[in-house]
Amino acid sequence: VLHHPQGVNAVAWSPDGTTLGTGCDNKTVNLHLVAEGYRLLGTLQHSRVVRSVKWSPDSKLLATGAKEESIHIWKRAGNAYTLERTIDASSSSLWSISWCPLSRQVASGSWHADAVRIWNTKSGRRSTELRGHTSFVCSVAWAPNGRSIASGSCDDIRLWGGGSSSSCTGEEEEEGHGSNHAAEESATGGHSALSSEVACKKGTGVVWSLDWADDGKTLACGSSNQTVQLLDAAPPAGDDASCGSQALGVVKELCGHRGVVRSVAWTQRKCQTRRRLASAGDDGLVIIWQ
Repeated sequence: VLHHPQGVNAVAWSPDGTTLGTGCDNKTVNLHLVAEGYRLLGTLQHSRVVRSVKWSPDSKLLATGAKEESIHIWKRAGNAYTLERTIDASSSSLWSISWCPLSRQVASGSWHADAVRIWNTKSGRRSTELRGHTSFVCSVAWAPNGRSIASGSCDDIRLWGGGSSSSCTGEEEEEGHGSNHAAEESATGGHSALSSEVACKKGTGVVWSLDWADDGKTLACGSSNQTVQLLDAAPPAGDDASCGSQALGVVKELCGHRGVVRSVAWTQRKCQTRRRLASAGDDGLVIIWQ
């Protein structure tokens, strides 16, 4: 357990397994070295409360977001981070960020929008929106295969997927980020890959955070009920899935927080002998679950 002096809104593992990042009410992102007992490596300062922290799939970029601020893209060199780009999302009161596993795009959820927004981090432009929620979107999570997105709102979880079964593996671009034009389109709905809602779960309370295990079958959920729930999100059989075809049933419930759970994050199994899950919340605790 890692103790913080104020509430923790975001927690994320770097995909290479070396670093744990936490985003806090004190307007900082804290970077902890895993191999050294989660020793504090350094902090990244923001002007507002930090609400989201996510590394790119290759661990070379870090996206952070704060209340009524831009999305910050930090370039990593060893244990040092420099600001590479900002994406203006200030009008949407950002809550959550998730990287596409297959391209340099991020999905975001926000307080002032009932849609999932997808951004191109190279151009800084918004690519598309996924609409269906009836209230603010406070959590988004791209599936490991890049072909679906989970999003959470004030009382439901929705899964987006559908039309395209084509692979999104592209050619290497600058700085080693794999993508091409076809991949960009497929990941953002250009080929209808995310055009349809394939599942929904209601009665969840406020879903503050979602994260997929790297097997693509389990979805961790942190919510206002002070627990972490592990949900069955295995893809349904067949290609004609519709809302409700995935039950999103609770596989396990983890209790340990004494406040709202704001963030959940899985390690990747390739970086750990056993998969771990981190959760963080208003009680100032970061709990590591085996």
